[in-house]
Amino acid sequence: MNKNEIIKNYILSQIQSGFYHAGESIESENVLAAKLQTSRMTVRKAIDELIVDNLLIRRQGKGTYVREKPKFMEFQCGIGFTEEVLKRNRVPSTKETIITEMEADALLAENLQIPLRAPVWSVHRVRCADNEIIALEEEYFTKALIPELNEQVVSNSIYQYIRDEYGLEFSYADQKLDAVAAEKRVADALNVPIGQPLIRMYIIAYLKNGTPFNCGTTYYRTDNFTLIQTVFKK
Repeated sequence: MNKNEIIKNYILSQIQSGFYHAGESIESENVLAAKLQTSRMTVRKAIDELIVDNLLIRRQGKGTYVREKPKFMEFQCGIGFTEEVLKRNRVPSTKETIITEMEADALLAENLQIPLRAPVWSVHRVRCADNEIIALEEEYFTKALIPELNEQVVSNSIYQYIRDEYGLEFSYADQKLDAVAAEKRVADALNVPIGQPLIRMYIIAYLKNGTPFNCGTTYYRTDNFTLIQTVFKK
Protein backbone atom coordinates (compact mmCIF):
# COMPACT_ATOMS: atom_id res chain seq x y z
CA MET A 1 0.00 0.00 0.00
CA ASN A 2 1.48 3.35 -1.03
CA LYS A 3 1.68 6.44 1.20
CA ASN A 4 -1.31 8.07 -0.48
CA GLU A 5 -3.58 5.13 0.38
CA ILE A 6 -2.20 4.93 3.92
CA ILE A 7 -3.08 8.60 4.53
CA LYS A 8 -6.56 8.23 3.07
CA ASN A 9 -7.25 5.09 5.10
CA TYR A 10 -6.03 6.83 8.25
CA ILE A 11 -8.36 9.80 7.72
CA LEU A 12 -11.28 7.51 6.89
CA SER A 13 -10.66 5.41 10.01
CA GLN A 14 -10.63 8.57 12.13
CA ILE A 15 -13.99 9.60 10.65
CA GLN A 16 -15.52 6.15 11.15
CA SER A 17 -14.27 5.93 14.75
CA GLY A 18 -15.73 9.34 15.58
CA PHE A 19 -12.37 10.98 16.25
CA TYR A 20 -13.19 13.37 13.40
CA HIS A 21 -16.82 14.50 13.62
CA ALA A 22 -19.00 15.71 10.75
CA GLY A 23 -18.69 19.48 10.40
CA GLU A 24 -15.46 19.62 12.42
CA SER A 25 -11.90 20.15 11.21
CA ILE A 26 -9.37 17.36 10.82
CA GLU A 27 -5.73 17.66 11.86
CA SER A 28 -3.60 20.06 9.86
CA GLU A 29 -1.51 18.89 6.93
CA ASN A 30 1.68 19.51 8.93
CA VAL A 31 0.44 17.43 11.87
CA LEU A 32 -0.66 14.58 9.60
CA ALA A 33 2.65 14.67 7.72
CA ALA A 34 4.62 14.40 10.97
CA LYS A 35 2.34 11.72 12.42
CA LEU A 36 2.42 9.56 9.28
CA GLN A 37 6.07 10.29 8.48
CA THR A 38 5.52 11.67 5.01
CA SER A 39 5.63 14.98 3.18
CA ARG A 40 3.00 17.69 3.39
CA MET A 41 2.51 17.50 -0.39
CA THR A 42 1.64 13.80 -0.14
CA VAL A 43 -0.88 14.58 2.61
CA ARG A 44 -2.39 17.36 0.51
CA LYS A 45 -2.78 15.02 -2.48
CA ALA A 46 -4.62 12.45 -0.33
CA ILE A 47 -6.88 15.15 1.13
CA ASP A 48 -7.62 16.50 -2.36
CA GLU A 49 -8.81 13.04 -3.41
CA LEU A 50 -11.10 12.79 -0.37
CA ILE A 51 -12.49 16.23 -1.21
CA VAL A 52 -13.30 14.99 -4.73
CA ASP A 53 -15.06 12.02 -3.10
CA ASN A 54 -17.21 14.51 -1.10
CA LEU A 55 -15.89 13.25 2.24
CA LEU A 56 -13.95 16.39 3.14
CA ILE A 57 -14.30 20.08 2.37
CA ARG A 58 -11.55 22.73 2.42
CA ARG A 59 -12.47 26.15 3.83
CA GLN A 60 -10.27 29.05 2.85
CA GLY A 61 -8.13 30.22 5.76
CA LYS A 62 -9.71 27.75 8.20
CA GLY A 63 -8.53 24.26 7.25
CA THR A 64 -10.10 21.00 6.11
CA TYR A 65 -13.39 19.75 7.54
CA VAL A 66 -15.39 16.53 7.48
CA ARG A 67 -18.29 17.17 5.12
CA GLU A 68 -21.70 16.99 6.77
CA LYS A 69 -24.26 14.71 5.18
CA PRO A 70 -27.19 16.76 3.84
CA LYS A 71 -30.53 16.45 5.60
CA PHE A 72 -32.88 15.51 2.81
CA MET A 73 -36.49 16.66 2.78
CA GLU A 74 -38.79 14.10 1.19
CA PHE A 75 -41.88 15.41 -0.58
CA GLN A 76 -44.92 13.51 -1.80
CA CYS A 77 -45.69 14.70 -5.31
CA GLY A 78 -48.89 16.75 -5.45
CA ILE A 79 -49.18 17.72 -1.77
CA GLY A 80 -49.02 21.37 -0.68
CA PHE A 81 -45.74 22.64 0.77
CA THR A 82 -47.06 23.60 4.22
CA GLU A 83 -49.01 20.36 4.64
CA GLU A 84 -46.07 18.24 3.53
CA VAL A 85 -43.55 19.96 5.84
CA LEU A 86 -45.88 19.60 8.82
CA LYS A 87 -46.38 15.93 7.97
CA ARG A 88 -42.60 15.48 8.23
CA ASN A 89 -42.66 17.00 11.75
CA ARG A 90 -40.75 20.06 10.58
CA VAL A 91 -41.67 23.74 10.80
CA PRO A 92 -42.68 25.47 7.53
CA SER A 93 -41.86 29.12 6.95
CA THR A 94 -41.52 31.66 4.16
CA LYS A 95 -38.33 33.69 3.92
CA GLU A 96 -39.31 36.12 1.19
CA THR A 97 -42.68 37.18 -0.22
CA ILE A 98 -43.51 39.45 -3.13
CA ILE A 99 -47.18 39.92 -4.10
CA THR A 100 -48.24 41.93 -7.13
CA GLU A 101 -51.41 42.27 -9.18
CA MET A 102 -50.97 41.95 -12.93
CA GLU A 103 -52.85 41.28 -16.15
CA ALA A 104 -52.87 37.77 -17.57
CA ASP A 105 -50.78 37.31 -20.69
CA ALA A 106 -51.71 34.75 -23.34
CA LEU A 107 -50.05 31.82 -21.53
CA LEU A 108 -51.60 32.63 -18.14
CA ALA A 109 -55.00 33.15 -19.76
CA GLU A 110 -54.74 29.71 -21.38
CA ASN A 111 -53.51 27.93 -18.23
CA LEU A 112 -56.07 29.53 -15.91
CA GLN A 113 -58.86 29.56 -18.52
CA ILE A 114 -59.54 33.27 -18.04
CA PRO A 115 -59.81 36.20 -20.48
CA LEU A 116 -56.66 37.85 -21.77
CA ARG A 117 -55.59 40.70 -19.44
CA ALA A 118 -57.86 39.45 -16.64
CA PRO A 119 -56.41 40.31 -13.19
CA VAL A 120 -54.21 37.70 -11.50
CA TRP A 121 -52.09 37.62 -8.38
CA SER A 122 -48.37 37.05 -8.87
CA VAL A 123 -46.79 35.46 -5.79
CA HIS A 124 -43.04 34.98 -5.31
CA ARG A 125 -42.05 32.94 -2.23
CA VAL A 126 -38.90 31.31 -0.86
CA ARG A 127 -40.09 28.31 1.18
CA CYS A 128 -38.22 26.82 4.13
CA ALA A 129 -38.38 23.86 6.50
CA ASP A 130 -36.82 24.41 9.94
CA ASN A 131 -35.40 27.66 8.49
CA GLU A 132 -33.57 25.72 5.77
CA ILE A 133 -34.32 26.94 2.23
CA ILE A 134 -36.05 24.24 0.18
CA ALA A 135 -37.78 25.87 -2.78
CA LEU A 136 -38.53 29.01 -4.76
CA GLU A 137 -42.17 29.35 -5.84
CA GLU A 138 -43.30 31.70 -8.62
CA GLU A 139 -47.07 31.29 -8.83
CA TYR A 140 -50.18 32.93 -10.22
CA PHE A 141 -53.74 32.89 -8.83
CA THR A 142 -57.00 33.99 -10.44
CA LYS A 143 -58.13 37.17 -8.70
CA ALA A 144 -61.78 36.67 -9.66
CA LEU A 145 -61.74 33.54 -7.47
CA ILE A 146 -59.46 34.95 -4.76
CA PRO A 147 -60.25 38.68 -4.37
CA GLU A 148 -57.82 39.29 -1.50
CA LEU A 149 -54.25 38.15 -0.87
CA ASN A 150 -51.79 39.72 1.54
CA GLU A 151 -48.34 39.02 2.94
CA GLN A 152 -49.66 37.27 6.03
CA VAL A 153 -51.67 34.86 3.90
CA VAL A 154 -48.88 34.02 1.45
CA SER A 155 -46.42 33.54 4.31
CA ASN A 156 -48.48 30.49 5.25
CA SER A 157 -50.72 28.11 3.29
CA ILE A 158 -52.65 29.81 0.48
CA TYR A 159 -54.62 26.61 -0.14
CA GLN A 160 -55.82 26.54 3.48
CA TYR A 161 -56.71 30.24 3.29
CA ILE A 162 -58.88 29.90 0.18
CA ARG A 163 -60.58 26.85 1.68
CA ASP A 164 -61.39 28.64 4.94
CA GLU A 165 -62.12 32.08 3.47
CA TYR A 166 -63.80 31.30 0.15
CA GLY A 167 -64.81 27.64 0.39
CA LEU A 168 -62.53 26.74 -2.53
CA GLU A 169 -61.23 23.18 -2.27
CA PHE A 170 -58.09 22.08 -4.12
CA SER A 171 -58.76 18.80 -5.93
CA TYR A 172 -55.91 17.85 -8.28
CA ALA A 173 -53.02 19.24 -10.30
CA ASP A 174 -51.26 18.72 -13.60
CA GLN A 175 -47.50 18.70 -13.07
CA LYS A 176 -44.47 18.62 -15.34
CA LEU A 177 -40.96 18.10 -13.97
CA ASP A 178 -37.54 18.63 -15.48
CA ALA A 179 -33.96 19.23 -14.37
CA VAL A 180 -32.32 22.62 -14.87
CA ALA A 181 -29.14 24.44 -13.89
CA ALA A 182 -29.69 27.36 -11.51
CA GLU A 183 -29.49 30.73 -13.23
CA LYS A 184 -28.31 33.70 -11.14
CA ARG A 185 -31.77 34.94 -10.14
CA VAL A 186 -32.87 31.52 -8.90
CA ALA A 187 -29.46 30.66 -7.40
CA ASP A 188 -29.51 33.87 -5.34
CA ALA A 189 -33.00 33.12 -4.02
CA LEU A 190 -32.12 29.53 -3.08
CA ASN A 191 -28.64 30.40 -1.78
CA VAL A 192 -26.91 27.90 -4.07
CA PRO A 193 -24.09 28.29 -6.62
CA ILE A 194 -24.97 29.36 -10.15
CA GLY A 195 -25.28 26.23 -12.28
CA GLN A 196 -26.28 23.90 -9.43
CA PRO A 197 -28.77 21.23 -10.58
CA LEU A 198 -32.37 21.91 -9.55
CA ILE A 199 -35.72 20.20 -9.95
CA ARG A 200 -38.18 22.47 -11.76
CA MET A 201 -41.90 21.75 -11.44
CA TYR A 202 -44.62 23.36 -13.54
CA ILE A 203 -48.11 23.11 -12.05
CA ILE A 204 -51.72 23.89 -12.91
CA ALA A 205 -54.00 23.30 -9.91
CA TYR A 206 -57.75 22.72 -10.12
CA LEU A 207 -60.73 23.06 -7.80
CA LYS A 208 -63.22 20.25 -7.23
CA ASN A 209 -65.41 21.56 -10.05
CA GLY A 210 -62.48 21.33 -12.49
CA THR A 211 -61.75 25.08 -12.60
CA PRO A 212 -58.04 25.98 -12.69
CA PHE A 213 -57.15 28.59 -10.07
CA ASN A 214 -53.37 28.40 -9.66
CA CYS A 215 -50.42 27.85 -11.98
CA GLY A 216 -46.72 28.49 -11.78
CA THR A 217 -43.21 27.17 -11.41
CA THR A 218 -41.35 25.86 -8.36
CA TYR A 219 -37.58 25.35 -8.22
CA TYR A 220 -36.40 22.77 -5.67
CA ARG A 221 -32.88 22.41 -4.33
CA THR A 222 -31.38 18.98 -4.96
CA ASP A 223 -28.86 18.99 -2.12
CA ASN A 224 -31.54 18.76 0.58
CA PHE A 225 -34.68 17.62 -1.23
CA THR A 226 -36.08 14.34 -2.56
CA LEU A 227 -39.30 14.14 -4.56
CA ILE A 228 -41.50 11.06 -4.12
CA GLN A 229 -44.15 10.05 -6.63
CA THR A 230 -46.54 7.20 -5.89
CA VAL A 231 -47.90 5.38 -8.94
CA PHE A 232 -51.05 3.26 -8.75
CA LYS A 233 -52.00 0.47 -11.11
CA LYS A 234 -55.27 1.17 -12.88
